[in-house]
Amino acid sequence: MKKILSDIELYYTAPENISGKSISVAGEDVHHIINVMRHSESDKLYVTNGTGRIFETSITSISK
Repeated sequence: MKKILSDIELYYTAPENISGKSISVAGEDVHHIINVMRHSESDKLYVTNGTGRIFETSITSISK
């Protein structure tokens, strides 16, 4: 299925928070992901590093 950018929730993380197959998201985006959008482990997310790349990923763990 073709994805349209305006149809996805897109979150930001700094390039240094992407290492191999691991992506960390922090700050206000975490609050929005967990408390506003009510996502939980195994949910799919789209994350950008601000350099034009978008990563399709899923939540493997949530911590404070």
